[in-house]
Amino acid sequence: MKGEGDRRQGISAASGAVRRLAPAKSGKTKAKPISKTKLAGASSRKLAASSQWVDDPLHFHVSPHWLLFAPCIVAALLYLALTSWSLPSGISAIMALSAIVLAACSRLFLKLERKLQAERRYGYAVMFAAIGLPTFFLGIALSRWTFDQETLGWDMTVPALAMLSLVAATLLNGRLISLVVAMLGMWAGASVFGSTTASLLALLFCGLGGSLHIDHASPI
Repeated sequence: MKGEGDRRQGISAASGAVRRLAPAKSGKTKAKPISKTKLAGASSRKLAASSQWVDDPLHFHVSPHWLLFAPCIVAALLYLALTSWSLPSGISAIMALSAIVLAACSRLFLKLERKLQAERRYGYAVMFAAIGLPTFFLGIALSRWTFDQETLGWDMTVPALAMLSLVAATLLNGRLISLVVAMLGMWAGASVFGSTTASLLALLFCGLGGSLHIDHASPI
């Protein structure tokens, strides 16, 4: 009898230990809290994805760095003024000031293009306003200034236009259509007072044809 009582006591003690080790079952399961590290990692991945979309040259034509083209225009005008000892006047001054203002407002065009990203034709209009117009006005300003002033020759204006073309190519950062529009606008504006009508039309047709070809070949 004593052995049977000890055996029952051992069985009851073992079953109690099993019940203590087993997890308590409830009708509702509590959700595991998300750690701050996981939340920070997810937010950083979303931010990285959004920044890649914003800076992707295949989606947007206006570069975030195009704002720097305005001080480059000012530097080029100061260089030509000091080397020729002359100042732009009349149409030259108005065109140069318009180019600087439009380039300085590139952040507004940048935000507008992002808002209109679903409408591609509106993006092209923003690109022409933000990139095509200031480069075209700049070309007109320099060509008219060279045409009016005897001390300012094409041997000084053409290198300045070439340097500004390199700056524009750097700031546009791989945006081929925007680069074609910038080069077309700058050299077409310079051809207004420095070349014949036939050469100006040929430049326009070649530039527009190249832009359409690049746009047709784009995977977007």
